[in-house]
Amino acid sequence: MQVEHYYYIKFDEQLYSKLIDEGIEVKVDSDPHYIAMFGKKMAFNIYESIGEKSCLLDELLAKFGDGLTDYVFSKRELVEAKWLLFRSTNMKLDPLSEKTIEYSCPKSEFSYYHTKQVAPYAFKPIKWKSNNHFYSALGSYYTDIFCDDYAKELLEKENFNGLSFEEVLWANKNIPLPNSHQLVFNNILPINSVLNLHNTVPINCPLCKKTKYNFDGNLLYRIEVDSSYLDDSYDFYKTGNDFTNGLCDFPFLICSQRVYSFLTSMNLTRNLCFEPLIVK
Repeated sequence: MQVEHYYYIKFDEQLYSKLIDEGIEVKVDSDPHYIAMFGKKMAFNIYESIGEKSCLLDELLAKFGDGLTDYVFSKRELVEAKWLLFRSTNMKLDPLSEKTIEYSCPKSEFSYYHTKQVAPYAFKPIKWKSNNHFYSALGSYYTDIFCDDYAKELLEKENFNGLSFEEVLWANKNIPLPNSHQLVFNNILPINSVLNLHNTVPINCPLCKKTKYNFDGNLLYRIEVDSSYLDDSYDFYKTGNDFTNGLCDFPFLICSQRVYSFLTSMNLTRNLCFEPLIVK
C-alpha cells in the first residue's frame, strides 16, 4: 500500500529539475492563453511508501501540504481482501429533479444538515461508452451509482446477494430512461458496526439530535468494521448516510471478493475504485 500525493502548483524550475531527476513525470501547462490568465503551473504525482522516508516528499509536504491524497493498493492486496470498499470515480450525471432528494433540518436558506433519496433520479439521456458502464451523480460523493443495460444484465446473472436495481427517469418526461439503472444496496450496517468512529469529529444536529461523523480533516480515513456484522452469504453492504466530508452526507459501500473478482474478470472496473476493507 502506498499513499499518492497529487500536486498542481506554480511552476518552479528548480523543483521541476528535482522531480525529473527522481524519475517523476511532470506535466507543465503549455497553453499561452491559460498561462496568461492563471500563470504557468505544473502537475505531478508522488508516492509515499508507508514506513519509508523521502527527502523530496518531506520538502513538498512542508511547502505545499499533503496535496490531494489517496491510497494506492497492489493487485495482490486487492485480490487477497475478503471485503472491499468501493465507489465511483466519475461524478458525471447531473440530477434534474427536485423530488429526488429530501432535505431536512435547515442550517440556513440553502444548507441542510441531512439529505435522503426519496424518489428516482432523473437525467437527460446518458451517453454510455463501450468501456464505461458506471457513473455517479453530482452531489452524491460518488456513492449513488448508475449503470447501463449491459452491466445490469451481467450483474443480475451472477445473482449477487444485497444488490437490486431501481429505474431512472427521463428528465421532463417522467418515463423510464432507457439503458439506465441505479444500483441499490439493500443491506445496511448499523453505525455501531464501525469501530473507529473515534477518528472522526461527531456533529450533533441541533434540531433532530442525530449524529453524523465528519472526517474532512483526514482525507485518508478508512472505516474499520466489526467482522461479526459481515455475513459471507451476502455480497454487498453499505453503512447508513452517517458520514460527511463537511459538504454532503453519504454511506460507505462494501462488496465481497466475489464481486470484485467478477467485475475484474469482465473488465467492468472502469470508473470504479476499490480498496481493502479493514475488518476486525
